[in-house]
Amino acid sequence: MFQDILKALRELPAKAIVECSTLFKDWDVAAPMPWKPCLDPKAGDHAFLPLSFPESLKLGHFAKGVPVMAGFTSEEGLILASQFYRSSRRWRMLFNNWDVWAPLLFFNRETDLVTLDDIEKVAKVREKFFPHTVTNGLNDHGSDQDGGLAKVVLSNPATKNSVPKLQESSLKTIEQIFSTSIFHAPMAKDMQLLMEQNIPVYAYEFGYRGSMTLNEVFRLSPVKLVVNFFGRHVGTKLYQKDLGVCHGDDMFYLFPFSVTGFPKPLRSGADKATSKRLLAFISK
Repeated sequence: MFQDILKALRELPAKAIVECSTLFKDWDVAAPMPWKPCLDPKAGDHAFLPLSFPESLKLGHFAKGVPVMAGFTSEEGLILASQFYRSSRRWRMLFNNWDVWAPLLFFNRETDLVTLDDIEKVAKVREKFFPHTVTNGLNDHGSDQDGGLAKVVLSNPATKNSVPKLQESSLKTIEQIFSTSIFHAPMAKDMQLLMEQNIPVYAYEFGYRGSMTLNEVFRLSPVKLVVNFFGRHVGTKLYQKDLGVCHGDDMFYLFPFSVTGFPKPLRSGADKATSKRLLAFISK
């Protein structure tokens, strides 16, 4: 059966598979995150990932005694919040349809897998961090027997007051929500599970603000990004903004590279010294 399914999938054109996938019909091609494990226990001996991470630890199916190191940057969520610097339209979409998009963005849910519990949780998130945008009207949600979301009917249309002003403070709040929900909380949970199995666990936070940041790749339009890269090559700051240490910025110091057209990530003496210190810290 497994071989028959594999054979049938290989015979399909890529376009046909993409057209049938909800992944590419949600907020964006990278939201919800496509980089998540898919269990395949029914594949038997051919299974690549028969158990989830928590199940593997609970059953003892893991390499015991191997130390684990996990790291994060000081502004992890900046990479996901950067889209709102480029698009005020997306900002309005999120707040005008919070029940629809917030579970997808903050809980990594695909639209057909959002539950009423997810909606209730994102409502609390909005009430806590953006209380002035919460309206008095209630939403009427229908659900199926499995707890999945069957329909969402907004009993009152969003008003202009329901969308917070697109400014630095609001963007910082969204960044922090992304940092917690997508990066910090899952990492902390997994590390706790490892520690409960007596696995040596180490964690670090990378907060050095160097010459290059991935944030600008996601924050700027293609034209502005080209101008930004040109400025970096000639030593002039064009469309640069110091917003913090984005997800992936630490990789510049772990794996320095040189790619034609891409600015050198390690330009200053401080950049190079930080790279050496980080490599020494991790390798010891």
